[in-house]
Amino acid sequence: YFLGMDDFSHDPIFDYTLLCKYRQRIGLDLSKDMIDLLLKKHRIKPSKPEKTKETHRGSLSIDATVVPVNITYPTDLKLLNQVREKTEAIIDTCHKASHEKSKPRTRRVEARKEYLKVAKAKRLSSNKRWTAARKQIQYIRRNLEAIDSRVKKGIYTLSEADAQALEICRAIHDQQHKMWETKTHQHDNRIVNLYQPHIRCIVRGKAGKPFEFGPKIAVSKVNGFIEIDDLSFDNFNEGKTLQTIVHAYHKAHGVYPESVRADRIYQTRENKVFCSKLGIRLSGKPLGRPKKDAEEQISSDMKEDFKKRQEIEGVFGVAKTRYGLERLMTKLPESQKASIGLVFLVMNLVQVLSFAHFFEAIEM
Repeated sequence: YFLGMDDFSHDPIFDYTLLCKYRQRIGLDLSKDMIDLLLKKHRIKPSKPEKTKETHRGSLSIDATVVPVNITYPTDLKLLNQVREKTEAIIDTCHKASHEKSKPRTRRVEARKEYLKVAKAKRLSSNKRWTAARKQIQYIRRNLEAIDSRVKKGIYTLSEADAQALEICRAIHDQQHKMWETKTHQHDNRIVNLYQPHIRCIVRGKAGKPFEFGPKIAVSKVNGFIEIDDLSFDNFNEGKTLQTIVHAYHKAHGVYPESVRADRIYQTRENKVFCSKLGIRLSGKPLGRPKKDAEEQISSDMKEDFKKRQEIEGVFGVAKTRYGLERLMTKLPESQKASIGLVFLVMNLVQVLSFAHFFEAIEM
């Protein structure tokens, strides 16, 4: 009835993949366009610039955070075990569809025992971990060789999903084998999850969370509203985004901000010189020796900027605790971007409604 239907139906009204398809269609760009369209009426415009020649107005609070995705904490051995099981599942599927009499040996029982022996151990030396990783790498290589040889001969036919999964398995095998040879845990574009290969490890260095796994976003808050300035699955230095954000502010509002409130990572010499040339006060100590007369004023401005900068921390807190960004449940890259964009769109809508209720209360 609430959907406008006349009769009750036992059949599903829509497919369960419909929400995922809509998220992919929305993406991040459309979400940002909707936010921009929503905030068009709330931009800070200079009043009669031809008379007042106003060049600076408002303030800008910026910061960056990581949106964790719903994956288990990755370890090399756990990842290798998942890859081995995936290659075994591909062999089972392809063998069932083929006319081959004997299935290639995978030694899955032996490999599983080897994995559990290490996974269940309370204390384990580094030599034993490297040995366990080597054994899992050997099992995976044997499975890959068995699949590749049969695909070339035309015995196995891979579906599109299995072919994509096999390429990811091969990439993980190559990365882990190279790390095992060099006895290191670092690799460029290192894959940490089999089912979400686009996720990277973001080094944060925070107490209790030295590493986080998910997209990193740079966000700014202007006049009570939130805008997404950058989003990437790879780690980036948010300090380098300040100049782009300031130019975007000028393009949207017609003026530069009077002050930019940011934490220490943004307060580089390059950013300080950039803000000084444009007449913008960047939070933190300015370059050069402070003047005696202006020392008290600079100190009070720094304290005020530090207090007001906390509003951007509150944005992240509300987004993660109330709107679900504490753990991102979607899996595909475009779906994850759309989910993040829609969260900030809803937060801006709530802000618009709160302003409307405030003015209604004043009129009453």
